[in-house]
Amino acid sequence: MKSKTILLAIIVIFLVIGAGFYSYKQTAKNRNKNKDNPSLIQIEPSSFDFGKVKLGEVVKTEFTAKNLSSQNQKILSVTTSCGCTKAEIEKKNINPQETAKLLVTFNSGAHGKSGLGENDRRVYLKFKDQEIKEIEIKIHATVIE
Repeated sequence: MKSKTILLAIIVIFLVIGAGFYSYKQTAKNRNKNKDNPSLIQIEPSSFDFGKVKLGEVVKTEFTAKNLSSQNQKILSVTTSCGCTKAEIEKKNINPQETAKLLVTFNSGAHGKSGLGENDRRVYLKFKDQEIKEIEIKIHATVIE
């Protein structure tokens, strides 16, 4: 009876280890698969540096999001990392091979004098397509007096 319990425990341990190993291999396989695939959405430019901006100045730039896939891509939300940065996309559905303009506005005076110096901000585009999920766009400004 005791040997049956030990044998059963050994079998359970091997099954748990095997399931963990299989799960790890599947995750690694999917990670590598995504590395080899080109992006389904192309952002141009990929980031932007406003350079030196005077305190209180509001500056704008425009990005283009191009759908490189063969399917319609739906943007669920456009958000930013800080209230001093606003982003608006011209359309939420981008057909294959079409583009959408993304207007980004940075208000250098939003934080007052505490905003002087280097400012790194992010714009996030969240997509319905789980292969894309979310794209992060970086902007930078050096706020001066």
